[in-house]
Amino acid sequence: MKFAEFKNNIESRWAEKFNGKCNVKIFNCCGKCITIDFYISPIMNVTWLNDMLHFNLMIDLPNGFNEAEDLPEIMTVTASHNCYKVKPENKYLCFESKRIPFRKSKGTAEKIAENIGKSINKIYEMLTEDLAAGNIHENHINILKENLK
Repeated sequence: MKFAEFKNNIESRWAEKFNGKCNVKIFNCCGKCITIDFYISPIMNVTWLNDMLHFNLMIDLPNGFNEAEDLPEIMTVTASHNCYKVKPENKYLCFESKRIPFRKSKGTAEKIAENIGKSINKIYEMLTEDLAAGNIHENHINILKENLK
């Protein structure tokens, strides 16, 4: 699978459930890796820290990887952030966070894309449950309602 195919696969899975942004890009710093950043809001003009969702994945690539090449046979995906903001139970806090279950996985690009798709479905399920239960902070309710499909 080529990088462009992989990128389109992930972005289309995100677009099935959310109107927000999904950035899949090759990042080059001390080696190459694929970074995948998910945002609830499609308009994030300041920083990703302002979004209620903090779900970021990383896949290491071999040195000298070129986008025109096929992705490596075996890749490993890890989560650098996997939580989202909810209403706090403690009155002295502005937000609390809820962990999104994600397990480091290894395999082909197809298997990785499938696992990421399952995580996207889980995020959608968790957010809709918390929205129905009234656990979403008032600052995020309208943004979440607008961007859930």
